[in-house]
Amino acid sequence: NVESIDLAANNLIGTPPSSLFKLSKLSFLGLQSNPIDFSFYDIESAENLAVLYLYSTKISSLDGIGKGLSLVEVNLRFNNLSGFIPNELSNLINLESLTLSDNKYFGYLGETYDTMLKLRELRLGSNALTGDLPKFNKQTNLQHLDLSGNSLSSTIPAAFLSNNKAPKLTLDLSSNILVGRVPAEVFGRFNQLVIYLRNNMFTGIDQSLCNQSPWNNGDVGNYGCSGLLCPQSTWNEKGRETANSPCVPCDEARYLGSVTCGDSDRVQFNTQSFSGSSALILAKAVIIISPVIGMLFAYV
Repeated sequence: NVESIDLAANNLIGTPPSSLFKLSKLSFLGLQSNPIDFSFYDIESAENLAVLYLYSTKISSLDGIGKGLSLVEVNLRFNNLSGFIPNELSNLINLESLTLSDNKYFGYLGETYDTMLKLRELRLGSNALTGDLPKFNKQTNLQHLDLSGNSLSSTIPAAFLSNNKAPKLTLDLSSNILVGRVPAEVFGRFNQLVIYLRNNMFTGIDQSLCNQSPWNNGDVGNYGCSGLLCPQSTWNEKGRETANSPCVPCDEARYLGSVTCGDSDRVQFNTQSFSGSSALILAKAVIIISPVIGMLFAYV
């Protein structure tokens, strides 16, 4: 009759037995903050398992997780999961919350999440994901989306979040390589929005967005466009103006939302270099933009 197991931060080691999944009434399994591996073998037997916390462990693979069809909330943050995000996650059509941030995933996001129509929260920040910003236009109640600290490189697509009807949205697109303008046709329909856009390569904001007084907890009402992104030729560490962080003049800050001021604009992001079947994950890359020598890549 066990319904909940919470063994977080107990210095557990090894791999928990798959017999855990035989507990027919188990709905919550929390093994986070233990140096354990984990196997999803026979997870389909846990027909009532809704919540699975495995963050800050030593889990090495998600093989088999796609059979956990009852899962509603999964948190796998702060692990060493790497490679492409597995396609079998698309089988988890009942998921409402998925956290894969602070891992080493790389490559294109693709359409893995198009089947997760119930998603309310999706956190993929601090990986090394590349390619275009996905549209996420299948979900209707997405309330928190974090794609920060990756290497997504495109404009914001017109269909981005086009079917989302959540009353309030928190969106973090900071520290990518997104370009172009921040479009009103995408964001203008949101009444309550907290949006982080700093440290990209944006060059414009549709002016109507600067009149959205409730956004960013009132900062847009107080500071206009600067409450979204610091103007060009200014910067601060947050990339936007707040009560305690004005945007400071800097001639070298060439993009909206700059978080540094120096000899050149810098966008920090994670990346990979491939050789045959192997992948070398580089901890951080810095794009250096110079009006004279163009674009250079330096790895640190």
